[in-house]
Amino acid sequence: MRRVRFRPQARAEIREARGWYERRVAGLGRAFISEVDTTISFFRLHPHMYAAVSDDEQVRRALLHRFPYSLVYEIIADAIVVLACRHVRHDEMNWNLARRDI
Repeated sequence: MRRVRFRPQARAEIREARGWYERRVAGLGRAFISEVDTTISFFRLHPHMYAAVSDDEQVRRALLHRFPYSLVYEIIADAIVVLACRHVRHDEMNWNLARRDI
């Protein structure tokens, strides 16, 4: 099983979303993190399971089930790097650009 690393910006995006949900309803932020963890568990076991969003098919987008967010990650040799946690409204970004700061 591959290890997972996070770009600092991706960690910040996850924290921001968690805080937003927690401010709306107590416990919802924890539910968001649980969903993020579940999604990460899936792509650790099956990294090619989610749709490719880059020409070389190494960057992929995993939609969360309960929340309108996606995790964008890159498959690198023995690791997976989470590049971003985006609200689905912001998913139009060119993910190849997100790879530069790994």
